[in-house]
Amino acid sequence: MKKEKQKIELKEKSKQTFTMLNGIIIALLATIGLLNRSIGSFVTFGFYVLFGNAYILFFVYLILYALVLLYSRGRKVNRLFITSLGLIFILLGVSGLFFYKEVPHPSFADIGLQIKEMGPFKDAMSTSRPNIVNSYRGGLVGGLIYTLLYLMVQKVASVVILAFIILIGFTIVIWPLIKRFYLYVKDYINVLRKRQQFFNKASQIAPQSASESRLSSKPEPINRPTYQAPTSNVSVPQVKSISTPTGLKPVSFGQTVTKQSIGLSPVAQSFAKQSTPEPKQEKMTLERQSAPSFKYELRFNLNFNVEKEAETQLVKEESTIPIVKETLDEPILKATPPIPTPTPVVEPVRVEPIYVPELEEEEEIIVKPKVRKPKVKTTYTFPPSDLLIPDAGFEDDRTNERAAEEALQALNQQFVNLNIGAQAVSYTIGPSITRFDIRMNDDESVNTINKYIPDLNIRLGGIHGRFEQVVAGKDTSGFEIPNKKTKIVRFRSCFEKLPKLTKKTKMIVPFGMDISGEIINGSLDEFPHLLVAGATGSGKSIYMHSILLTLIMRNTPDELRLLIIDPKRVEMARYAEMPHLLCPIVKEPKDAKVAFYKLVNLMEERYLKFEETGASKLSEYNEIAEEEGLEPMARIVVVVDEYADLVESEGDISTPILRLAQKSRACGIHLIISTQRPSVNIITGTIKANLPTRVALMVSSATDSKTILGQGGAEDLLGYGDMLVDCTQLSRSGFTRIQGAFVEGTEIRSVVRFLKENVEVNYYSDFLDLSERSSGPAGLTSGLDGGDDRYLEIKQWVLTQDRVSKNKLSNTFNIGFNRALKIYDMLIADGVIVETDEANSSRGAKVVVEESSPGERRIEQFYE
Repeated sequence: MKKEKQKIELKEKSKQTFTMLNGIIIALLATIGLLNRSIGSFVTFGFYVLFGNAYILFFVYLILYALVLLYSRGRKVNRLFITSLGLIFILLGVSGLFFYKEVPHPSFADIGLQIKEMGPFKDAMSTSRPNIVNSYRGGLVGGLIYTLLYLMVQKVASVVILAFIILIGFTIVIWPLIKRFYLYVKDYINVLRKRQQFFNKASQIAPQSASESRLSSKPEPINRPTYQAPTSNVSVPQVKSISTPTGLKPVSFGQTVTKQSIGLSPVAQSFAKQSTPEPKQEKMTLERQSAPSFKYELRFNLNFNVEKEAETQLVKEESTIPIVKETLDEPILKATPPIPTPTPVVEPVRVEPIYVPELEEEEEIIVKPKVRKPKVKTTYTFPPSDLLIPDAGFEDDRTNERAAEEALQALNQQFVNLNIGAQAVSYTIGPSITRFDIRMNDDESVNTINKYIPDLNIRLGGIHGRFEQVVAGKDTSGFEIPNKKTKIVRFRSCFEKLPKLTKKTKMIVPFGMDISGEIINGSLDEFPHLLVAGATGSGKSIYMHSILLTLIMRNTPDELRLLIIDPKRVEMARYAEMPHLLCPIVKEPKDAKVAFYKLVNLMEERYLKFEETGASKLSEYNEIAEEEGLEPMARIVVVVDEYADLVESEGDISTPILRLAQKSRACGIHLIISTQRPSVNIITGTIKANLPTRVALMVSSATDSKTILGQGGAEDLLGYGDMLVDCTQLSRSGFTRIQGAFVEGTEIRSVVRFLKENVEVNYYSDFLDLSERSSGPAGLTSGLDGGDDRYLEIKQWVLTQDRVSKNKLSNTFNIGFNRALKIYDMLIADGVIVETDEANSSRGAKVVVEESSPGERRIEQFYE
């Protein structure tokens, strides 16, 4: 218990310290802003632009808020938030009135003009304070409020509304004072009313004043009426008249008596003792007290306490009890013959017992440990490799060997004929090419042989030879020529030579077979993204199938999900209704854009869960989830079969793709993007920079090869799976030439059929509706304007320019040229821009503006 109390005290102290520190920082910030020094000049200028001359009220509010924080020291101050609301109302109202004073008949254009007159942002560095005496500035907020009110209810009503807003704010601020004053007045009126009631009741017992005046005179030897307690409507203890008990002498008023001559009940005697001091030796006389006086305590509380009323009533009752004074010095006088008088006896007051609930013993809080629900293990059968077509073996080895021997002799002869200080020392026959090891002379540079490559290709029979200056692991260069007979690399041979299936090897995929006959593979979670490019007939789609088959044959649907985007509609149709799919195959570009935005949202949600659990990557999170009984996350691989079609249809689709490429690695989302046209407009520099692993199959030109790999070489490939791989897992310098695995359609259908028969399809519900209205991200709209959903956005941007061209539209908004041309024509039709003559066509079209104030027209069109 002591440790828990110490922890609570430490938390309270730290909370108080943090609150006081916040108060000090806010106070310093507000003071610096008011003084307009150092960084305060930026703060002052910012709030001056927002609220105009009323910015001082905001700084005053910050100082008050800081003082409250310092005074509260961590205690809750609920009133502070209500007071803040009132100050905000005052600030908005005053800003609006300042703007009315400067511009009585405003428009939205006047807001921008007044902000311009306030000075540029560079004036924030000036130490001069904004002029708040000779000018009235309402700022951006005041301008918006007053302009909206003016457009709805005109000037007079707008001023009245602003004044009413200020009044409301002022009332909210001083509401505690108003409430206290009201309670004070109400209590005072109640006191006056009760005093008046008391005096009215006292006037009803006025006839007894004659008998009371005889108290001071000597008693006469005649029978006198006995004393009776005055009656009133005030609730007092009930008095009964009873006969004088034996042993007690009745006493009448005016007699000198002893203490024993008074007959009172024990209860009355106790009241007398409590209301009088300790008895002294003095003469005992019976006197009647004057009318009671009341002292009311003013309380700022509407509900009087019942117990306090009872106490006040008890004081009244005690004041009406006769006070007895005694003395022992004077002799006891003989009284007149006793007259039987009733002795006042006060009934004991019944005191109701107060119920005090018994304190229950603190129950021990038993913290139950988290019990992980046992997972029901369902048997999952991976597709066997028997579903794949086996490798038939290499049948044409002799043919390729004879051709290699002949090419070796021809190369050495050409080196002699061309006076090249080099020699072909050996060769290696691969699946589709043969590489000759070229050793340069000690006095010969490797760069000298590059200029002779075309001559060598011609003299070797017009082949497409490729020279590689550095071969990894060798002290020779390489000259590669195609084989006479190409060997087919079956997918099964690559799949069966993959590492043994474990948690760390589930994402390993094969590239194919290199020249030496080894299977080359890499881990997709280490890539983490892949760019595949190649012309028609290069084997690009076959290579994509080999990756997909590997993933679905080594991962369960709970471990891996695929999002396949197939704009061509036929290439990936074999995977339809496969249990590994995240959603049905996406075929429309608009649906693909929505799917990418939803992936971005899913990525952000995963990172939030990582933050809660303290994980830094997907594998670490799944380990924590397994220990704590949480639901594990599956890896998601996005496969795009033709990226160029998506970019042409939806130019802004590159925005979510870029976000995924930059951030999605740690959360287990991987991209595999393929395209037939690797041009600069399709594969931009930012996209290429975030796709570190690239596979280049045969392309049509050296320019496309440079776009993918950064240098030429892919244009000399043979096609049919012959590829160059740029991957740091394989080689830190240079590219690796690989022959991709061949996958037939029957293999794909066999594997997918096996999965469908053994596992039910279960799509992610969030990805079933890919309409634009359900996507949610900014930038997607459900309606179209002018036939293009980005026309209004582009039009607003054009109004801020002087000239605009088709290329500028395409590059600025990352849209295709055809789409930019369409929007360009729409702008001309709407009169936003005017097409120029041919002499000035390179500068673009001129944006139409008004004669006097171009800025006003642009602002008006912006708010239309």
